[in-house]
Amino acid sequence: NTLVVATTDAHDQASFSMAMALLRRTDWTSVRERDAEGELWQSSKRSNVFLWLLEDGLVRNDHVDRRFQEIAGVRPDDVLFLSRHASASGSPALTVHPIGNPGRANAEAGGIPNRCPPPSPRLASLYRSLYQKTAASSLKDHFEVSLEGTHHGPWLSTPSLFAEIGSIR
Repeated sequence: NTLVVATTDAHDQASFSMAMALLRRTDWTSVRERDAEGELWQSSKRSNVFLWLLEDGLVRNDHVDRRFQEIAGVRPDDVLFLSRHASASGSPALTVHPIGNPGRANAEAGGIPNRCPPPSPRLASLYRSLYQKTAASSLKDHFEVSLEGTHHGPWLSTPSLFAEIGSIR
């Protein structure tokens, strides 16, 4: 089972936009109406794919895998977070990266100090696909594609990754 997680948090409009694009792209069945935890959908074509739109931000939203299992009754095999990317350079980028805080005594950006959840087995293939599709489109003139190092939370025990779009905003 694959869990895709996005947010309605006003600080992460990119996350919400990517989630809405997924919802428009294929048929989804509502599994859980919007409540304090958010809203949950299941793909009608791929019943093992879920989209959870959370109310709160992502990097400090620990244990989404456990909470999803409690709500949906199934354990996710991997978790993909959709989020905005903010860079010091300001260059527009499409990025993927594992999560965690290796070698950090604190977890200012969520997660647990000196701990990293296992990376999603989709990390390399998602990066290659993103790179190839960007290179073959007009996006290549506007976005850099990068594979980043891990640098923030949240904490969970399920293999996971972040897929991000953005620049300095």
